[in-house]
Amino acid sequence: MAISCETFRKLSEHVGVFLHSTNAGVINAGGGIYLIDSGSCAEDGRALARSAEELFPGRKILGILCTHAHTDHCGGSAHIKASTGCTVWAPEYDSHIMECPGIMGDMYWGGKSFADIRSLSFENAEPVRADISYSSEINLGEVVLEPVPLPGHFYGQTGILARERDSDTRTFFMADAFFGASMIKRYWIPFMQDPEKFRESVERITCSRADFYVPSHGDIYTGENINAIAELNVMITREMEFIIIRLLREKPRTVDELLKEIADFAGIELGLSQYVLIGYTLRSYLSCMHDAGRIGFTLSGNIMRWHAKE
Repeated sequence: MAISCETFRKLSEHVGVFLHSTNAGVINAGGGIYLIDSGSCAEDGRALARSAEELFPGRKILGILCTHAHTDHCGGSAHIKASTGCTVWAPEYDSHIMECPGIMGDMYWGGKSFADIRSLSFENAEPVRADISYSSEINLGEVVLEPVPLPGHFYGQTGILARERDSDTRTFFMADAFFGASMIKRYWIPFMQDPEKFRESVERITCSRADFYVPSHGDIYTGENINAIAELNVMITREMEFIIIRLLREKPRTVDELLKEIADFAGIELGLSQYVLIGYTLRSYLSCMHDAGRIGFTLSGNIMRWHAKE
């Protein structure tokens, strides 16, 4: 379903969310509207701007707070900025990537990406310059926004804890530091830049008091059910490590051999996008497990093979 007034859910007096494939937060405070993330593309940006204008007549979009540099979180920012004159906020590290989204494919591929990779959606974001790098509390009068570092899924990823002054209602926009149950069911191997930091971020979320917990992908949670879903998020990372260890106990394997075995186990027929993204995620797991002393590698006959130490 496209972003529209019908997809908007009001959570408290000044805070709401557009439910979409990538949820977008809405803060109605500080004399205007602030969005948390902007969708995947210019069309999402147009839909967000149009819907916000209908829902909040007379209130301009003053800012977009991008949680990180992935296309589905900042892809609509350039259009909204151009059409409204709003400012774009981003974590410092990710702000540089947002200006040069073409480096994404090279980063994931591990070298210059070829044409087929450059045609994939994660390389096609319109460049946007962040006006402000945020890391400290943002006072919007009726609402205070607290940036919460949530690395693991991506480098500088930052969640936003929105606290209303009058009611003390708290809404935690968790970015991709936490995946909803429906998302986990659909994508058993979510993208990871650092699985160990991802688990630390999940723990940071569960230790933060909030009335509403909003993942970027999936349903909204409350304090009553957040711990169960948090445990599921940690569990999928532990299961991935368990499978890697089990395979490497059988015999040393290359990255591509591991990727095939894991995809077969998950029932995934890898397309190019999945090959690139899951391959990147697998290498991140291998790096973390190597640094923890759980696995090692050998270079023999000009081939790198990984083996279990446990």
